[in-house]
Amino acid sequence: MPTPAAVTTGKPEPQIKRPGNGLYYLIDGVEYPRITSILNVIAKPALVPWAVKLERAHVLDVAAALYQGQHDLPLLSNEAYRKTVTARLGAPAHRQTTKRAQEIGTEAHALVEAKMRIVLGQPGATEPVVSDEALWAAMAAEDWARANQVRPLAIEQTVWSARHRFAGTMDLFATVGAEAAPMVIDYKSGKKIYAEALLQNVAYQCAWIEMGHGPIAGGLIVRIPKDGEDTECEIVRVPPIAEAWPIVEAALTLWRWKTDHEVRA
Repeated sequence: MPTPAAVTTGKPEPQIKRPGNGLYYLIDGVEYPRITSILNVIAKPALVPWAVKLERAHVLDVAAALYQGQHDLPLLSNEAYRKTVTARLGAPAHRQTTKRAQEIGTEAHALVEAKMRIVLGQPGATEPVVSDEALWAAMAAEDWARANQVRPLAIEQTVWSARHRFAGTMDLFATVGAEAAPMVIDYKSGKKIYAEALLQNVAYQCAWIEMGHGPIAGGLIVRIPKDGEDTECEIVRVPPIAEAWPIVEAALTLWRWKTDHEVRA
């Protein structure tokens, strides 16, 4: 798909290399850090006790299973018991849990994206085969889009700010219902919508405006269910740019300071 710059100005399309698992986008030879990495400077204190709780339960399960399995066998030495438990633990429990959740989220995003590309009539767009959990999530997203007359204009669109030096990729740029101007829509598949998601959306909006692509009606976060417990999407309207941008700018400043400090060290 052509970038908005090419569509609206007639200029040659910029050369964009997305970061994959890396930190930087490469746009016309210039590095732009991804906004999601920048926003990681915001502390998430609730994740620590959650990870500790998961790991404690995992250790107890593995230790109990080993104890039961050794019931009729010679008693292991303390060292042997510790080594065996350690070998069976594998990766930390929170990483195993997060990895599976990310896999489902990635599958759901891919299916939602494919469905939107089909709506736009893009050649070669086909629906991927996904797990039942991801299918459930994508169906909920499709139901929400249909009920709210979501009309896609751009999908997986990369935007960037040359002024503030960051980049990112929007899930969806679309009109919603009676809104005259398009909105930035981000799909999330976690248990809740975190504040960083709102800031990420605001950064996309600011980049879009800076790139000169016309009016924008704001942003939405759409949390899609993926575990069968929820039946509908959760929708949160993103705060106005004037309210949220100073927080994004503060995160940018802190990230740059932290990055520069680590480089010097």
